[in-house]
Amino acid sequence: MDIVIAACRQGVPETKLAEALGINYRTWMRVREEDERIADVLAEGRKIEEEELVSLLLDKARNGDLTATIFALKSRHGYRDMGTPGGGVEQKVNVIINLPAPAASEEEFSRMINVTPEAETWPN
Repeated sequence: MDIVIAACRQGVPETKLAEALGINYRTWMRVREEDERIADVLAEGRKIEEEELVSLLLDKARNGDLTATIFALKSRHGYRDMGTPGGGVEQKVNVIINLPAPAASEEEFSRMINVTPEAETWPN
């Protein structure tokens, strides 16, 4: 049991841990689900690893690593490449273009889209 605890605290991959114990991975998965002590040690090991990785990430971000900065904003603060932080409701502009119905003839179409003099003064 001490070997399992030490390996979990060091972040050894579970596949390697099962291999070192001489059992296949499926058996290991069953054991970790049935033994609360192992589940607790695994959770503790993951938490320690997470804290260490977050610390490293923040150090890199604070030292100007742009990739680390972007990743930290996305993973810790909900930023996204597109949209609002935290996945909130996004404000979008809705553009609707109303086209005239089909005209029976070219002359009728010309009358429908008759251009006023004001429209002709727009800058080109």
